[in-house]
Formats: sequence, C-alpha cells, structure tokens
Amino acid sequence: MPTIHALVVSSRPNQWIKNSSVLIPLIFSLNESWDLGIDGNLFGMLLGMLNSLSAFIFISSAIYLLNDCIDIDRDKLHVFKKNRPIAKGTLQIPVARFFSGLFVLSAIILGTMINWNFVMILLVYFGLMIAYSLFLKSFVLADIVCISFGFLLRVLGGAVAIDVPVSWWLYSCILFGSIFIALCKRYSEKISSGTTQANTRSSLFRYNIFVLRFSIIVDGLVLISIYIFYTLMATNLPINNTMLITIPFVITGVMRYMYLVILKGIGERSENIIMTDNFIVKTVICWIMTVLLVLTLFR
Repeated sequence: MPTIHALVVSSRPNQWIKNSSVLIPLIFSLNESWDLGIDGNLFGMLLGMLNSLSAFIFISSAIYLLNDCIDIDRDKLHVFKKNRPIAKGTLQIPVARFFSGLFVLSAIILGTMINWNFVMILLVYFGLMIAYSLFLKSFVLADIVCISFGFLLRVLGGAVAIDVPVSWWLYSCILFGSIFIALCKRYSEKISSGTTQANTRSSLFRYNIFVLRFSIIVDGLVLISIYIFYTLMATNLPINNTMLITIPFVITGVMRYMYLVILKGIGERSENIIMTDNFIVKTVICWIMTVLLVLTLFR
C-alpha cells in the first residue's frame, strides 16, 4: 500500500487538470461538428474525448515519474520537491521506471482505439516532454516554449480524437495562454527559490525578475487581444458576434491570475490556482457556460 500511495502521488493527480485542455475542441465545435439533439453524435464524441483524456493522463503520469527519476538530486534541494516520494526514497527508481513504461503502453493502447494520428501526437508529446526533462529545461525560453507546445499538442490531440476543425485563432489563444502560465510559473519559481535557484533549475539563474514580470503583463494583454480578434474574426463563430459577451470573463480571469502571481507570488503551481481560487474557478465556469450558450443559440 505505501508503494501504491507513493506511485499515485508521483503521478501528480493534482496536475491532471492540465490535460483537460483536450476538451477545448469539443466545447467549441458545438453545433458545428455535433449538437445536443437525440440523433446527434454526442455519445461518440464523448467516448473519443474520454479516451483522449485518459491517454494524456497516462502519458503525463509516465513523464512525471521519469522526470522525478532524472531530477532526484535537484529535487532533494528544493523546498517543496524534496517531499516527493522518489526524492524521499519512498518510491524506488526501478519501480517508478517500470510503471512509467506501463503507463506509456496504456496510453498507446488507448490511442490506437482512436486513430494512429492521435498516437503520433501522443508520441511527439512524450518525446518533447522527455527532451524537456533531460536538457531543454536548462535553456532560457526553451523551457517555456516546450511547456507551451505541450498544451498545443493536447488541444490538437483532442481535435484529432473527435475529428473536428479548430480555428487558428483559437490555437493562437492556447499558445499565448500557455506561454502566460509558463511565464508566471518561472516568475514564482524565481521569487521563491532565492539563492538556491542555480541548484534547483539551472535556467532560473538566467531569468530576470523584472523582465519576467514585464513579459507576463505583455503576454496577458496579447492573449486578451487575440481572444477579442478570435470572437470577431473566426469564420466558424456566430455571425452576429455574440461571442463578444464572453470577453469580460477572459479579461477578468487573466487579470486575476496576474494579481495572484505578481502581487501574491503564488504562481509556481498553476494547477493550485486554477482548482482552488474561488474567483478563477467561478470565472472559468461562467466562461464555459456562456460559450456553450452562445454556440447553442446562435451558431
């Protein structure tokens, strides 16, 4: 039982919410590729989405296990990461590697139930994240780019899983949104690491706090601007521009996130902000409900 508990903890279930980005194509394809009618194909879409979500959960869990095996010495020096099972020694490296391989195999099996294009996206995602764990995270900006493309691949995987088109405007929103989250993460890590930053993450030492803060603000404003253009210019959205009413939720969410990161310094764990900050949780729920309502009534 202790090993199972350590395995679950090392799989980072609190970070699985990041994989929910595979649901974005399903949400925005309402009344375009599927509808809520009795004769619609919603069940098949949901089944494909469930498979894709499960596959990314398995593949991300495998990556977390391998990452902790690679970073065991550095994690022992980190204020939070030193308590991870592999760093503490409660989960042995050979066991972690075995289950990592098992999770990868499970993800591939689920992927083959969708199609081989989805499997290729899974493998590209896995390869990118392993490259990130091995060496790319040591390079300034390369680490942020890897995190951002990881989110993009999830969204692309979700679109392939249910065979729906996704606007390039929406992909742009995902890209700048993921860069925003990655910048916030690095900023908070820089603040919290202090003099140990060179030991915990080599690229942190090369980041400048003021440049990161400026970049967060600029990227947040760019993200909001692109979303506004998306609501106005995407050809597959309602022609009466009713998607504009979702903009206040995006602005509010981005500004709240900035406030928590820059003024409160709690952006190191993005999943905690998204899941525990009541203001952001309510904003995201309202945004999703409004998007679904607009697409149901006017598309």
